[in-house]
Amino acid sequence: EAVGLLLRARHDGRAGWLHPVSLAVRPERVRLMSANAANTHADNCLAGKVVELIYLGRFRKYVVRARATELTVVQQIVGGEGAVFEAGHAVDLVWDAKDAVALPDPI
Repeated sequence: EAVGLLLRARHDGRAGWLHPVSLAVRPERVRLMSANAANTHADNCLAGKVVELIYLGRFRKYVVRARATELTVVQQIVGGEGAVFEAGHAVDLVWDAKDAVALPDPI
């Protein structure tokens, strides 16, 4: 938990409790949801704002500002389904703990 933020992830034991870590999540495993929706079913939820939306053929690439960093999220476009979030939209980034890994930060 860092500044009130608790995220769940896999780790190999080197990332200890209350020690600085980096969290790695594959961009295609993160789901974008409308902000403040009922996103409690996910292991992790992080509020953010869409900075940029780029169409890449069958994929959408989102750049989202969450806290003090920018994150990249990739969504496959399947038959026109799924919400499209434009720049400025408030969103929640959600993902499962099994799709993330905690890596110890070097001291």
